[in-house]
Amino acid sequence: LMWIAGHACIPMVNMIVLNMIFFTLSVAVDRVFAFKAPMRYRQMNHKVYQISSFSISILISTLLVIPDFWVATVEEVDGVYALFFADSCGLPCILFGYIRNAIYFIAAIALPICNAIIFKLYRRKNQKLTQMMSDKDKETEMRRHEKTLMMLTIFESTRIFIDSTFTAIFYASVYS
Repeated sequence: LMWIAGHACIPMVNMIVLNMIFFTLSVAVDRVFAFKAPMRYRQMNHKVYQISSFSISILISTLLVIPDFWVATVEEVDGVYALFFADSCGLPCILFGYIRNAIYFIAAIALPICNAIIFKLYRRKNQKLTQMMSDKDKETEMRRHEKTLMMLTIFESTRIFIDSTFTAIFYASVYS
């Protein structure tokens, strides 16, 4: 049990973080596509898209954490189990760590870009609706929704940036 806890805890955390980033990006790309081409989006087979994005996410995140299973060892010291990190885990571990950090960096850039595109398309759509309806109450409601969307965008982008920064710091301390 301690072997599993020692060897699997870091890879599982990395896998969960990578999956979270991939799922967030796939939802953001899905929303951009829904705003950009609503008629094609409505006719699209969503089940195939969801299964493929889930499968690709699990596959990539699993492949990128395989070397992490050998980063830590569990040893018994005076009746207490201690977790020790290897001084050097080799080239694959370092290479996959850099690839993971690159994915974090790309996600930290791509997510705000996708959210900004969504915000711009949403605003353009609302302006057309407002011009057609010329209703002040409707315009006020749309502005409130835009503010909420912008706050969610800022929050999600900040969270991804903070996660990637702390992960990069962690890897720098473990692999140095």
